[in-house]
Amino acid sequence: MTDYWMEPISLKELNEEKNSLLTQLRATKGFVNVQFYRQLRSPRNVPQLLKDMKSHFVIWMDDESFIMPKKLPQSFPNDSLYRRAAASLKFESKSAYVYGTQNDSVARVLAKILCWNDEETDEVKVGISYNRSVDPKVPTTFLTTSFLTQYMETNPGRRLFLGRGCHLSNVESTVLASHPVPLDVSLECTFEDKGQVFVETLARRTTYFGTLTLHSFCFDKYFSFHCSFFFIPAVLDSVSQVALRMGDRYLRRFQFPQPLSSLACKVEYEVAGHFDLDAREGVEVVPPAVNLVFDDIPPRFHTQFLYSSGNLKEMGMIYHAAKPPSPEQQVQLLEAIEMNLDLQRLELGCFSILDAFWDALLNIIALHPSLESVVFWIRHQPDHWGKSEPDLHALERLISFMKENTHLDISFKCRGKWKSVMKKVNATVAPVRHMIRAQNLIHVSPDARPAVFEAALSHYASGEFAKISPLLSENVDLFCSLVGVSLTLTEQELAQNDDDAAERVPKRRKSS
Repeated sequence: MTDYWMEPISLKELNEEKNSLLTQLRATKGFVNVQFYRQLRSPRNVPQLLKDMKSHFVIWMDDESFIMPKKLPQSFPNDSLYRRAAASLKFESKSAYVYGTQNDSVARVLAKILCWNDEETDEVKVGISYNRSVDPKVPTTFLTTSFLTQYMETNPGRRLFLGRGCHLSNVESTVLASHPVPLDVSLECTFEDKGQVFVETLARRTTYFGTLTLHSFCFDKYFSFHCSFFFIPAVLDSVSQVALRMGDRYLRRFQFPQPLSSLACKVEYEVAGHFDLDAREGVEVVPPAVNLVFDDIPPRFHTQFLYSSGNLKEMGMIYHAAKPPSPEQQVQLLEAIEMNLDLQRLELGCFSILDAFWDALLNIIALHPSLESVVFWIRHQPDHWGKSEPDLHALERLISFMKENTHLDISFKCRGKWKSVMKKVNATVAPVRHMIRAQNLIHVSPDARPAVFEAALSHYASGEFAKISPLLSENVDLFCSLVGVSLTLTEQELAQNDDDAAERVPKRRKSS
């Protein structure tokens, strides 16, 4: 263990209830060697928690609740004092389970852990390890405005997934749907009123909610009845100030309205390639921004979507590296990009499969009259065992392209486990992006340039040396004028400086 944020508890310190719990645990298969610890302070971050919490540890967070890396088995006594309240947390490949005597104590622990810093996880899942016949509902009273504010300040890039073990009250639904700061939440939970208050509150918003990922329960009739039948169609029909993430595998059983015809300001639609999509007579594209993420490509749907994409401001076509578009579909994609004169943002992937039509793609991107930003995705690889890293052989050519087309903001996005690859890409691409952005300030009108420069320093750079350095080096004249320093010195000032320097040189003593 590092930093000693917890310490062992001796048997002498255990009261009757905790001693009984220890006896019950050690009598349960898989928990024979369990040891009790107490939290002294918070760990540095979530990675330290997961690293230090060994398989046989039970860590007491307070007198009423504890966390452990394994779920209590069904053979553990249901009438145990510490099984009255429970919750699960999943951080990608590792989990933590919270148990306690009361819902309030478990909710406090959840809020505490969720607000610890976590830069290694894209999504944290609450209440997904849930058995309706055995497990109590996950206490969600931690969902308050102050919690959501602290959560977004600490982990702004991490999605909050509320699983089927969560059951939101109307108060919690209102707090979540009305939070002023944009969120990124994924909902697989149930609601007190099947989600009516949540949807109505969302529909009344005049400001952007953030990203909302919707799930339905295709294989669970209980959850489908208590949530999906009302909730998902209501969101698609009435909510506009939101970016929706969905998948066709959630829709085909219930024949919901297609997300592409929803009122959302942006839709990310995961296409698994089912025939239901190809069976549709046409594709109506209503949102101004749509990303399609393909696991497989329904050919008719692919053609119809691109044919109907002419008014999109933002478009994304993200293909599976094992199932790239055919030559005919490549032509359809290029034509759709070229013909859409309103397109401002383009997302494409997987990066490794674009090499098949790379030259034609870059030519269209460079000449496009309205395009402002391009995002390349690093996604799945053909190696289904995940042993080979994505191909980046086109990266060098892309860097040259970026330097030649400084009007475009080109960046990368990673979906999946390739974070180490993403670090390599950013190490190459980010310095070029920062330099281009700094150089582009020179072309801003003289009147607007100071304000743009100050905004770039305070908001864009935000204290990061890698961003501040090129901003200052490329805009020395503006920086000096803002701080009141002249770049040019008159001959008289230069002479005065020379005299001052000479006076500061100590005279040598004459040797005796």
